[in-house]
Amino acid sequence: MDNRFKLFQKRNRLQIVSSFVLLSIAFLTMACGHDSAPAKRLGQYEAGSKTQADLETLLKADARVDDFSTEGDKLIVNVNSAFTSQPYGLQQRALGEWHNVWQAVNNGAKNASVIVQSSGDEIAKWTASEGYKPKVKAKESTTE
Repeated sequence: MDNRFKLFQKRNRLQIVSSFVLLSIAFLTMACGHDSAPAKRLGQYEAGSKTQADLETLLKADARVDDFSTEGDKLIVNVNSAFTSQPYGLQQRALGEWHNVWQAVNNGAKNASVIVQSSGDEIAKWTASEGYKPKVKAKESTTE
């Protein structure tokens, strides 16, 4: 028995595959399209969404924090050796979180800053304008 519709069958498969590919591309383009809403920075809290109690809970739960105080728009956090022995990246992450919460507590104040101290010496700070700024100690020179 001779199949007279071989060409039609091949052509039909090609149309099905090509239409599936085109529909998939169109679907992905629509799904991954541009959103007109501005992107919110990761980790930012809405102004006023955090309270002083939230900040106190966050800092008291952190074993690296000895105590903390506030002076106007400044949050001063006294830390122990567990914090100072960490690499700068982990310190930066902690300061960023503390700053985000502190800024939300202060209703989004643009000049809110977090200062980290160890044994009374400032070791790092985070400001909205400059971000994370560690205080780098000068290397001691050794003479032989």
